[in-house]
Amino acid sequence: MRLLLVDAGNTTLRACAARQGRPGPAHIGPSSQLGDPRSALDEWLESQAPFAEGACLAIGREAWRGSVRERLRRLGCPRVFFVDHDGPLPFRIHYTPGARTGADRIANIAAMRSFGGGPAVAVDFGTATNIDVLGPEGDFLGGAILPGARVALEALRERTAGRLPIPEPGDPAPAIGHSTAECLALGGWQGHLRAVEGIVADVWRALGVGSTPLHLTGGLAQDLAPSFRLPHRVDAELTLRGLAALWESVGRAHAEAP
Repeated sequence: MRLLLVDAGNTTLRACAARQGRPGPAHIGPSSQLGDPRSALDEWLESQAPFAEGACLAIGREAWRGSVRERLRRLGCPRVFFVDHDGPLPFRIHYTPGARTGADRIANIAAMRSFGGGPAVAVDFGTATNIDVLGPEGDFLGGAILPGARVALEALRERTAGRLPIPEPGDPAPAIGHSTAECLALGGWQGHLRAVEGIVADVWRALGVGSTPLHLTGGLAQDLAPSFRLPHRVDAELTLRGLAALWESVGRAHAEAP
């Protein structure tokens, strides 16, 4: 059976067509390279019709849902399932009553559950850097959100009237910077990684374990992983795998006509 999986974040769109719940490597790149993210998603959906089973979606901006649903209806998609904090899920979310978390973070938890359960931690390097914690009983315990490293550097450049360069993640960063570019690479990228590592270490201590499986994902994961000091695995498709797992566990039963 053919299933569409869509992860539409704030600045990045990733999507693939899965068979038997296994997503492949097809994806949509950063929206900055594609123009309007909704237009890019519309074009991709157009290219995937006709549909055989349905679509499972994590939409970061709730205002998009109506237009995406309408596009899927027009294209003849038989059933859709939007992952949502308040929707049917195969695990509990340990959030304060009234607080909500994003669909992409829910999908990351579902992916880690499908790998064999918890505890485990996912770090999603995107517009924001999300740290998501899967508990030993298979629940979403919570985590942390940091401003994304590139977002922080861009904000710094904006506040300095564009005078500061933005180094790329792979630019050299010695222990002591000897130029503005090196200092920014050290503070902006390496400093961000050290902060994430510190939070993950605190999570492990809170869980009472020496370590857990640690999954790195998101648009910047491949670039940042070589400098990440904790043992980890990189999986660019982690969120899509989670969407596939959610479809299998609850989505197929609760999907609706668009």
